Amino acid sequence: MIAVFILAVYSLFGSLTPDGASIFEVLQAVGLFLLVVVCIANGSPRRKYTPFVAFFYAALVVGVIGAVDEPLRQSFRDIVAHLFLGLNVLWVSRLDERLSRILMFFMSLAGTLIGIRFLFETGFSFSALAYKSSFTFDGLLKLNTDPLVIFAGGYGLSVAFDNSRSTLERAALLVFSVPGLMAIGLSGLRGPLAIIIVVAAIALYQSKVFSNWYSFLIVVALMFLAFMNFDIIYTFYNNFSNKMSVAGTSAKSNEFFYVMFNAGSNIFRFLFGSGFGSQIDLGERSLAFTHTALSYYFAKAGVLVAILFVFFIISIIFNFTTQKLFRQPDAVLLLFIVLYGLMLNPHYKYMTFGFILVMLLNRCQIAQGLSTKLVGRNKLALAP
Repeated sequence: MIAVFILAVYSLFGSLTPDGASIFEVLQAVGLFLLVVVCIANGSPRRKYTPFVAFFYAALVVGVIGAVDEPLRQSFRDIVAHLFLGLNVLWVSRLDERLSRILMFFMSLAGTLIGIRFLFETGFSFSALAYKSSFTFDGLLKLNTDPLVIFAGGYGLSVAFDNSRSTLERAALLVFSVPGLMAIGLSGLRGPLAIIIVVAAIALYQSKVFSNWYSFLIVVALMFLAFMNFDIIYTFYNNFSNKMSVAGTSAKSNEFFYVMFNAGSNIFRFLFGSGFGSQIDLGERSLAFTHTALSYYFAKAGVLVAILFVFFIISIIFNFTTQKLFRQPDAVLLLFIVLYGLMLNPHYKYMTFGFILVMLLNRCQIAQGLSTKLVGRNKLALAP
């Protein structure tokens, strides 16, 4: 219930990157604190995420020590953003499969509310679609780039054919997906749109509606041609094309390589970084963050923490593959949002990204536990 309260406050009144601590940020902080206290009081967690915990605490210690000479306000923002990644581990690690599904339902609802806020605040109207209008506004982009909006936009599609869920639940989640899809599509956000399309395609293929793979491709192609006749789909495509022509694809990769080759200007910074709160030289400008988590933690916490980060990412992909979670569209959605938020955007600094990340970790661990139980049962069945 506390987690649902935090999501409700954030989705209705919160900000992705608040300039100060308003009453809503205070309520979210109190909620997270209560979750941590309750979990510590309840003893050890059910599951442990060793690679993530090693990276999280190493980055926290090194980053905080390096923040001694930095402005307190900026250091505090970096520390809080890093804590967002790890605090949820303490309580989500206690959730079973049923409670995890309930939490994901409310995460989807929260993303829907954020998407609706974006549409209302940008002055969205269906009549404007006739003029092929774009609803991308710089001052409001922080709403439609929230990781929960991506999650809401794809979650309903990912479980649309999941017969283990009730028809009412699937219908509700499909409705929840509409505002997220519209907020993303009307803004021409390339990565989130690609994630949702791929996840929807996987869900459609896994549904066994089609007898073979080429009939599936034919239906998808026909749907694409039909949708091109709708104004809203045309606007999606037009904004997507404009974003590609304006933004290109190389800016973030250029930033990544510049930081990786220049952040370790001396042996101390190479090993331990410049600390939380420091500004990172991106070449043409300096910011407190980068668009890639690896370059961010290398610049602020050094090469050792960066190695732990890489090991953590490899462990996610390895566990995801060995547990065969690629067959589950909703798990694929979580993985893609996490990789997108770590590799191509500063989502790793957002509170809601912490929810997505820890739900992915939990999903891998639950699948591992289920597979272990099945192996145990098979051994008993084969025993003489």
